Amino acid sequence: MTGIIAKKDRAYILESIVLPNKQIAQGFETTLVAKTDGTVVSGIVKAEDAKEVKLMTAEGKLFVIPKTEIDERSRGATAMPEDTIKSLTKGEIRDLVEFLATTKAAGSQ
Repeated sequence: MTGIIAKKDRAYILESIVLPNKQIAQGFETTLVAKTDGTVVSGIVKAEDAKEVKLMTAEGKLFVIPKTEIDERSRGATAMPEDTIKSLTKGEIRDLVEFLATTKAAGSQ
C-alpha cells in the first residue's frame, strides 16, 4: 500500500476510500476464474504464464490453476469493502486521508 500512496495525491486517496471499485490500483485487482469443473476461485493474480495462473485468495491461500482448466475469467471487485465510510464520520475520513498522505510523505524521505 505504501508504494501506491507514494505516487498518489489526497484526492486519489479519498476516492479510493469512498469509491474503492472506481479505480483499482494495479496489482490489487481481483480476478474471478470459473473452472471447467464448475468451481469459482476469486483472488489477486500473483503470477501468470502461458500454462497457468496463480491466484492469492483473500484468506491467503494460493491457487495454481492450469489454463486448460479455465472456462471463464473476469475482473472482480476490489477486496476493500464498499461500505467502509459508513462507519466513519467526515472528520475521521479527513483524518484517515491525512494520515495516509503523511505516511506517503514520511515514506518518500
